[in-house]
Amino acid sequence: MQNLFLAFFGMLTFGVCAQSPKSVHVEYDLEVQGAKPIALVATLDVKNGVTIYLPKYMTTRRPLSVPKSEAPKGIYPDWEYIKTDHTAQRLMFIAGYGPNNFVVEDTYFKHPWKITSETKNIKGHTCAKATLNFRGRNWEAWFAQDIPLQYGPWKFYGLPGLIVEVYDTAHDYTWRIDTLEYKESELFARDFTTLVALKSTKPLPLKKFLADEKEFYDNATEEMLRTTPGLSVIPAPARTGEELKYEWEE
Repeated sequence: MQNLFLAFFGMLTFGVCAQSPKSVHVEYDLEVQGAKPIALVATLDVKNGVTIYLPKYMTTRRPLSVPKSEAPKGIYPDWEYIKTDHTAQRLMFIAGYGPNNFVVEDTYFKHPWKITSETKNIKGHTCAKATLNFRGRNWEAWFAQDIPLQYGPWKFYGLPGLIVEVYDTAHDYTWRIDTLEYKESELFARDFTTLVALKSTKPLPLKKFLADEKEFYDNATEEMLRTTPGLSVIPAPARTGEELKYEWEE
C-alpha cells in the first residue's frame, strides 16, 4: 500500500514541479530547547534553485514563555547565514570563533529521506511525513504536497514539496512555517561573502574549520591556565547543537 502511495505521490509532484515559483520568502517559527529554551524567527529565501537561510536572533530571540509580539530587540547580530546552491550542489555557511568569522563549506548531502503514508493538514496544506537520520539526530519532516519546492530550513532539502514543519525526535529543535510570500529577497543582489565581516572569504572545509576552532580554544585554555595559578578547567560538555556526530567520527 505504501509503495502505491509513493508512486501516486511521485506522479503528482512531477506534474506540478514545472510550475515551481522562482522566488519565495518563507518565515519559520524556530523553538530551541535547553537550559534556557528560546524561540525566534528563521527565514528561507529562494531564487532559481539557490536558498539562503537565516535564524534571525536580532529581532526575535526570546524565552518560549514570551509572546512573539513582546520579543526584545537588538540582542544578537544576524550572521549565521547558510547558502545552498542546489544546482551546483554546494552548501556554504558563515560561522566563527573568537573575534573572527569564516565561510565554511559543508557537504551537499543527498538526504536518504523515508517518505511515509502519514499525512496531516498544516495551515491549509495537505502535508506528508518523512523521516531522516542526520549527524546524530533523528528528524521528522512534514512537507506540503501543493508547494513544489524541494527546500526547507537549515540544511534540509530534497523532498518533493516545501518543508513546512520539521523537528528532531527529542524535540530540541522545531521549525514551523509561519508565512510564505512569493517575492525576491535583496540578499540575492549581494555577494554572500559581504553579508558579514569575515577574516577570510576563502571557504574552509567544515572538518578543517572544526579542527581550527578546537585548536583556538585549546590554546586559549592553556594560556589561561599558564597565567592564572589555581585555575581549574571544566571539561567541555557533549555537543548539544543540531549536529551531534559527524560522518568522519563514525
